[in-house]
Amino acid sequence: MNKRTILITGATRGIGWAIAQKAAQANHKVILTGRDPLSLKSRAEELKKISQNRNPSFSTRCF
Repeated sequence: MNKRTILITGATRGIGWAIAQKAAQANHKVILTGRDPLSLKSRAEELKKISQNRNPSFSTRCF
């Protein structure tokens, strides 16, 4: 499968978080967005741990 860039809104909880986990496991570039910068940072760190990619690419944006 080709590596894709995936923008996920509401990425710290619920469906957004589940999608972020699946995307990370599939080694896609993931852009997380949400309202809480601390939660976003924490979730990005969790995704780095579950990613199969040696150099995972995660970006966070708080709105």
